[in-house]
Amino acid sequence: MQEFAVMAHRVMEWGKQKAEYMAEHWLETNPWADQMTPEEIADHNKERRDVVINTYTPTYSEPMNFADKDKIASWAKDAVNELSKYGYSENRILSGDENGYLKPAEMLSKVRFLVFMYKFNHRFDLYKAYGEPLF
Repeated sequence: MQEFAVMAHRVMEWGKQKAEYMAEHWLETNPWADQMTPEEIADHNKERRDVVINTYTPTYSEPMNFADKDKIASWAKDAVNELSKYGYSENRILSGDENGYLKPAEMLSKVRFLVFMYKFNHRFDLYKAYGEPLF
């Protein structure tokens, strides 16, 4: 699980960098930009920056307090903590089982993988904002 968390965190960081770049440079690749007024361009720029900020601002200020946090490897703690700050309501992207255990050294089951990917994609999917997938 912790290995997967590190990989997912790297993907999230890469997506953030790409989203920031696309927000800054969308005029260069937009075939309709020359038909837009300066006000429309300014509104569009603000909208794209807001999407990046809202998408990559953690939902929670504190990471989840996993019952087995002492078993998380030192090289994975930052990724686990960061991913556990994102999500909706109490349904965080990276969460433990019903007893609060992450079980970081265990293999990732198909069910946990699918649940994680659904939550991850729902939070970091900028396809609608940019018209192209980031990943």
